[in-house]
Amino acid sequence: MSRPQWTRVGRVEPNVTTYDVQKLLEGKSYNFRVMAENSEGLGEAAMLDKPVMPEQEVTVPGAPELLEITSLETDNVTLRWKRPRSDGGAQITNYLLQKREEFKDDWTKVKQTDSYVFSHQIKDLLPDKKYYFRVSAKNSVGLGEPCELPEPVIPSKPAGMSPCLIKKSLIVYC
Repeated sequence: MSRPQWTRVGRVEPNVTTYDVQKLLEGKSYNFRVMAENSEGLGEAAMLDKPVMPEQEVTVPGAPELLEITSLETDNVTLRWKRPRSDGGAQITNYLLQKREEFKDDWTKVKQTDSYVFSHQIKDLLPDKKYYFRVSAKNSVGLGEPCELPEPVIPSKPAGMSPCLIKKSLIVYC
C-alpha cells in the first residue's frame, strides 16, 4: 500500500486558526492535516477523523421566468411560465401560484402545481376587478422569489368579441 501524497494548500500567520481551501472538486473526498511550524521545524500533524467531500451549496430556486397570459375571459385567466434559470442545486418540487386583489396587501394561494406543470387556469374571477398574479418555484430548501405579472389582470371583454392576439399582458380583440 502506498503512502498518501500530501499537497501544501497554504500558510497562515500564527494567530490565524482557519483556512479556506479553494478549487476542490465536488464529489471527490479529501483528507486534511495541519502542522505548526517554528524555528525548530514542523510539528506533528493533526488530522481530521474522516475525509471531507465538498458538495454544492443548496439554496431556494430562482424566480420562474416569462409569466404571461395565454387566455383571458370574463371570469377566468390562464397563465403560463417557464422554469427558473436556477433550481438552487435541488430538484424543483412544485410551483406556487398566488393572486392579490387591487387595494389588498395579502397574497392568497391559487394553486400549487407539480414541478412539470407550467400553466394554470384561474377560475371564478369577478369581471372588471383588478387582480395581480405571481408564481414561485419550490425545492427542498424552500420557496424562491416570485415572478409577477407587470400589470394587473382585468377579466372582461367586449360582448361578442373574442381575442385574436394574446401576448403577455396585451389582449387585442377582433
